[in-house]
Amino acid sequence: MAGSGLTLSEIQEQEAQAHSTRVKLYEALEQRLQMPVVAYFASFDAGFDAMIEDQDAGVLQDVLQARGIKGDFALMISSPGGFPESAERFVSVCRSFADKGQFIALVPGLAKSAATMICFGADQIIMSESSELGPVDPQVPFMDGNQVNWLPAHTLVKTYDELFQEAVKTKGNMEPYIQQLKGFSAAKIKFYEDSIALSEIISIKHLQCSMMKGRGQSYVKNKIKTFIDPAKTRSHGRPIGATDAARCGLNIRHVSVHDPLWTDVYALYARLDNFVRTRAFKVLETRQSSLTWGAGRGRV
Repeated sequence: MAGSGLTLSEIQEQEAQAHSTRVKLYEALEQRLQMPVVAYFASFDAGFDAMIEDQDAGVLQDVLQARGIKGDFALMISSPGGFPESAERFVSVCRSFADKGQFIALVPGLAKSAATMICFGADQIIMSESSELGPVDPQVPFMDGNQVNWLPAHTLVKTYDELFQEAVKTKGNMEPYIQQLKGFSAAKIKFYEDSIALSEIISIKHLQCSMMKGRGQSYVKNKIKTFIDPAKTRSHGRPIGATDAARCGLNIRHVSVHDPLWTDVYALYARLDNFVRTRAFKVLETRQSSLTWGAGRGRV
């Protein structure tokens, strides 16, 4: 009696989570969306290795060129974030290849911080109830003794300003204020302020080229306060869902998790998310090809 099981090579491919095991999922999703799909996934556990950085835009260009993108395409993105300037370069590449077509951002899970900034550059963002964008206020390294902590630049600037003002106003012992102010410097505060301004500038620029085309800077800044003002969310990790994003003026296509489209999205998302948690730090792929960072690192 002939066996109906998998061949050894097929078993090995599935164990290695090879690109070939996801090809049919791309084909199904592209059929649903009626456009090519490019996936950019990064691990939420790998720290600096998984950050959005400058080289990613170059890799993306190679992938889009090889895929023959010359118009509409969807970028399926899952990332904890990275450098704002790198997000800016990433969007520039996406919009160049979309040309006069539509650049769609598809968020199957979490696209946080600089990944949210990439989504700002899209003409539309597809989200479900389980999708999350996040605040784009910059986080900066801050030394606390011998330990490096990542803190909101807004918090550090505000803390410095408040300490300085209290020191100026005090008529008593200034030593407590002086000791605390030693942890700051004019150069650091300027760096923090520039980081805040840069994130706002890039976010507004992306939206003015896409979902809020024709709108002035003040209008856009006011609409996206939830994303850029920490007083609104209180935490850089705070989720911003489809409904709240739409209230901010973003062009959101809200798809139910029960929709057949989301069934196809989740089938690919679950596999890619597992791949970057167990096999690589980052992956950028289409149904034709796959490029990875840190491939073969083993389970973490």
